[in-house]
Amino acid sequence: MDQTADFSFVVAEIAIALAGFSAVVMGLKLRTAEFKDTDRWGLIYILLAGGSALFFSLLPHALSYSGLSPIIAQNITTASLATLFLTTTAWAANATRRTQPRYPFVFWILLVAMVLVGIALVVQLLFLESINLTPFALLMLLVVAFSQFFTFLLDLWSGTSDLTNK
Repeated sequence: MDQTADFSFVVAEIAIALAGFSAVVMGLKLRTAEFKDTDRWGLIYILLAGGSALFFSLLPHALSYSGLSPIIAQNITTASLATLFLTTTAWAANATRRTQPRYPFVFWILLVAMVLVGIALVVQLLFLESINLTPFALLMLLVVAFSQFFTFLLDLWSGTSDLTNK
C-alpha cells in the first residue's frame, strides 16, 4: 500500500473518532438541554467537516476499485472537494446572517482558509496535474472539524454554551 492510501485511511479513522467523540460529549454532557442555534450550527460543522473528510478520504479508492484509472479517480475526488469547499464556505458565510458564530475570528479565518484551499484545488485541476493537493484539503477538513469540536468543548467547560444556559 502506498503512502497516499495510508494517509487516506488514517484521515478516515480520525474522522470516525471525531464523530464518535462528538456524540459522546453530546450524550453525556447535554442530554437534558435544549439545543440553541449556535450549538446546533457548531454540531453541524463538526459532522459536516468530519463526514466530508471520511467520505473524500475513501472516495478515490472506491472509484479505483470500481474500474476507473487512479488518475481519473483522483481528478473526480479533487473536483468534488473543490466544489465542496467553495459551496460550503458560501453556505457557512450565508448562515452567519441567521446565527452569529461562537468564535467569529476563528470562524472567518477557517472560512478564508477553506476558500484558498478550494481555489488551490481548482488551480491544481486546471494547470498542475503533477501535484496532488487532496491531502491538504483532507487536513483542512479535519482542522475545521477539530476547531469546531474544541470550541464546543471550551464553551461547555466554561459554561458559556447555549446548551448550559437554559
